[in-house]
Amino acid sequence: MLRSGSIDAGQQSAAKIAVADAVRKQLDVGIDILNDGEMGKPSFSTYVTNRLTGFANTRQARAPNLEQLAFPEYYGAGRDGDSVLVKACVGPIEWVGDGQVRGDVANLKAALGTLPQDRVLMSAASPGVVWYYQPDEHYRNHEEYLFAIADAMKHEYDAIHAAGFTLQLDCPDLAGGWARPEFRDKSLDEFRLFASMHIDALNHATRDIPPQAMRMHVCWGNVEGPHVRDVALREMVGVLLAARPGRRADRSLRGCGRPRTGHRRCRLRFRHACMDPADGASDHRVGEARCAGRGRAPRIVGRAMKDT
Repeated sequence: MLRSGSIDAGQQSAAKIAVADAVRKQLDVGIDILNDGEMGKPSFSTYVTNRLTGFANTRQARAPNLEQLAFPEYYGAGRDGDSVLVKACVGPIEWVGDGQVRGDVANLKAALGTLPQDRVLMSAASPGVVWYYQPDEHYRNHEEYLFAIADAMKHEYDAIHAAGFTLQLDCPDLAGGWARPEFRDKSLDEFRLFASMHIDALNHATRDIPPQAMRMHVCWGNVEGPHVRDVALREMVGVLLAARPGRRADRSLRGCGRPRTGHRRCRLRFRHACMDPADGASDHRVGEARCAGRGRAPRIVGRAMKDT
């Protein structure tokens, strides 16, 4: 991935080469749904600060999430209260990323050559994941911030759809958000209302794209840790199905193979919709509490993995 900051001609050339290499490797191993590996972006979320106005570096106190608070020995001392440099919203948000998204599209099309585009996706940050990593210091409330992001990011979503690619929205906030410190004293019902607002913003931003042209990625994060705070899919699925990408369940993608239960696969039926989530995949993260199966308690491996 490219480093953060403005993108010069050298970086653009490097991104084009990297995307071509990523597509070639996917084809070599038999992957049948291709993407650009997000090689033209410095990260899967913070890249938006190069495409939206209103963001700047600020130093803030580190706020540990609820699982870090529950396992202080595993996560180590010094996390609570440490200052950290983050990109934050400090002014009005407007879209200025036409050139960059055109570059993303051109690089992927060049890498595909004559291959059909009907099984090609391009990822984009959802409004909720922008909030997840970029705190707000400008807008009056969370809803105003969220919908300002949605209005701006609509330009990227529409451009990806216009290029003929399937749009994949990355939405870790819809599950992983339950571990955020904001929900320390909140109920699961309150989190569902919060997630519903994020889906409203997502639906607003994708209102001109057919549901069948989109996928949605929901996850609990691959952070190395016990993952005992992960909210169960069954607690959120009713909220998730309100998302426009989920209204054609054969084209929706749920990252339900969370790190703690990555060996499981589930199939859910609701009225006339059938949602077939993606299989859990192997992961390089190993410090989680593994679910042992029928009626057996998870085994906490935190300190042992820390010392390994």
